[in-house]
Amino acid sequence: MSLDYRIFRHSYLGFNSNSILVCGEKDAILIDSSQLLSDSYRLVSELIPMRKRITHIYVSHFHPDHHFGLEVLHYAYPNAQMVGLPSVVKDIIATSIDKVEMWDGEWLGRDTPLKTTVPTPMAEPRLEVEGHEILFSDGWHGDSVNNSVAWIPSLKVVCATDIAFYGAHVWTVESNVERRVEWRKDIARLMDFDPRIIIPAHCGEAQMQFLEEVRTDTSRA
Repeated sequence: MSLDYRIFRHSYLGFNSNSILVCGEKDAILIDSSQLLSDSYRLVSELIPMRKRITHIYVSHFHPDHHFGLEVLHYAYPNAQMVGLPSVVKDIIATSIDKVEMWDGEWLGRDTPLKTTVPTPMAEPRLEVEGHEILFSDGWHGDSVNNSVAWIPSLKVVCATDIAFYGAHVWTVESNVERRVEWRKDIARLMDFDPRIIIPAHCGEAQMQFLEEVRTDTSRA
């Protein structure tokens, strides 16, 4: 059976980030959780009726909107392996205390975790869903350093995380002119996949031609 995917968009306060379910007939892999615990509870309420066996929960990036909700997902799917590329896991560990302190408090309060749930480093940059490969790569420049990309060859879908923004304001706080030059180069690299669909980390999916718009946006920032 061929793979399918479904995008779950989180709330405005959760930066409209995406979780992506890549699924076969019975098994599935989830890419990213959410910033807010409440968004992850809503995500679980949609996942459970689908009756898929989630084998892995992959974290693409160290920003909290990709992993703060892991504890909720772990409670709902205790047998799912929470994983990330080794460099991403290292980034999460290095920034976790500061990120929790930054987002806790009066604004988000108990909608953030008390501590970060850290994924396990992957032994190799690939996973399978019912015989179909999902390939991962790190070191991509985006709204910050070391984004990762998930490529699903059988679907010709690329999960571009925070490298490509579509229908969302581009986050530039953690970049500068030099980094944005590298960012634009990596947007061009996404085109090398010749994807049918590109799924950014925020808002909706798009087709490949929108990458040129993203390159233009980052050149103006």
